[in-house]
Amino acid sequence: MNKKTLFSLIILIAVLSILLFIFPNPTKPIVTDNSIPQNVTLTGTFGCLEHVDKTGPQTMECAFGFKTDGGDWYAVNFGQNAQAMDRFTNGAHVKASGNVVEKEALSTDQWNRYDMKGIFTIVGEVEELNDSTKEVLK
Repeated sequence: MNKKTLFSLIILIAVLSILLFIFPNPTKPIVTDNSIPQNVTLTGTFGCLEHVDKTGPQTMECAFGFKTDGGDWYAVNFGQNAQAMDRFTNGAHVKASGNVVEKEALSTDQWNRYDMKGIFTIVGEVEELNDSTKEVLK
């Protein structure tokens, strides 16, 4: 192998290496771990989760839900703040802090019948925004 061919081969390998570094494999999926609870503060309205399938007969159960002011629904888990559940009323506009786990990360299919993005576990105070007293539920 002469020096000119060897030099060309080294240059070609270098260029390919740089291109692979600049343009990584586009078929490699971007991995995001949506199973990790995200600490958030949400403002919205307490109510019953809506069913995904609205065509057939509907049951009368009420799965606790929270519709954010942005229009996204979450199932509600009151967690350690169970006494706040007794004081919640359907339609109450509240601000609450807690953790959200996305629906895709849940280990059970029971939530697939509801039109929701995930589960919102309330871990902090719940501030009712409906009246002028701004009562804080602890």
